[in-house]
Amino acid sequence: MWLKWIRCSVDENNREAFCDSQQQWSAMRGQDGLVGQFGGWDNLDPNKAGIVGLWQNQKTLEAFMTPDGAHDRIYAATGQEALLRSCQTSVYNELFPMPGALPSLRAAARESSFMWVAHFRVSSEKYPLLLRAQRQIWIPALRKVEGMLGGSFGSDGSDGFLVVTMWRDEDLHQAYHDDILPDLRREVMEMGGFPDTLDGCYLHLEPRWNIL
Repeated sequence: MWLKWIRCSVDENNREAFCDSQQQWSAMRGQDGLVGQFGGWDNLDPNKAGIVGLWQNQKTLEAFMTPDGAHDRIYAATGQEALLRSCQTSVYNELFPMPGALPSLRAAARESSFMWVAHFRVSSEKYPLLLRAQRQIWIPALRKVEGMLGGSFGSDGSDGFLVVTMWRDEDLHQAYHDDILPDLRREVMEMGGFPDTLDGCYLHLEPRWNIL
């Protein structure tokens, strides 16, 4: 599976218009290779939105994005170009699924109200340690955490990585952040598998944006 991570920024007076326009991406339904798409507003910056798209493989994602694909036509119909202050996208190949109470990210999106997305980079010499930490520490531990519904760990093919985890609600994620995460982070740092840089965001999911 491939993950497309989209970060959008709008002016405050364009929030409602952007929310309405984002619903028009429902025109993607039925696209070859589309697994789903979902997103919401950043918990720390209410004028920023994050959207995750899931695709079966790189070929179908690239076909959607070509000039002959449906992306540009749908984008034009939404009118979002006039609303956006900025928009960045990046693409990742899933290396490991991260099961929680549910077996997949797509299944988790149906029941989640809160999403944590972390983009990070790691030097090439630390790459094996990062993968080891993911396999041996993060995935087994998160699978047992109350409220963690499912997630994914992906690579951009270079030094960039993305982790997406879906949560039943913000309070359960906060409990994990306060009570469990510090010990896990310490264990990973002792192993040497902690990222060199990390940029994360908390997102309250907007059900009207879901394409599942």
